[in-house]
Amino acid sequence: MAVAIQYLHSKRILHCDLKSSNILLDDNLRIKLSDFGLSRIKNIFQEGDNKGRIGTPHWMAPEIMKGNKYEEASDVFSYGMILWELISSEIPYYGLTPYQVIGIVSDCKKIVTVPSEGHPALKLIIKKCLHYEISYRPSFEEIIVYLKKVLKKTKNDGIIIII
Repeated sequence: MAVAIQYLHSKRILHCDLKSSNILLDDNLRIKLSDFGLSRIKNIFQEGDNKGRIGTPHWMAPEIMKGNKYEEASDVFSYGMILWELISSEIPYYGLTPYQVIGIVSDCKKIVTVPSEGHPALKLIIKKCLHYEISYRPSFEEIIVYLKKVLKKTKNDGIIIII
């Protein structure tokens, strides 16, 4: 999945609505990204077009909840939420309304905690991707390099499906 999103970013495409329900698996368990209805081409926006709440709050980056500009790092945050969901087997902020999620995350700066269970490499990526401050999040290129290093050390620990 990270490779697919990095490819989109290399073409200046921001997905803007990454969440588990927009990730499909084919018969060979290959990942397919879907729902590009909110996607944008970076730097080809009408004035104000890349600002505002774009996406689904339960996976949305804090800066987007505040109505700030959408950047690659916003997709990184959503990717972290998807990984969190995979490891925890829960829906982020389950039972809360979109407005409640926005209040908790953007106003109170409370982001889901990294699960105690799961592969240490994935937990580290989740922690980095879900950083409240956009400048501390890794790029997808950095994520891919890290995951490839981990894969060389530990073969077939279930990480391959998310690269």
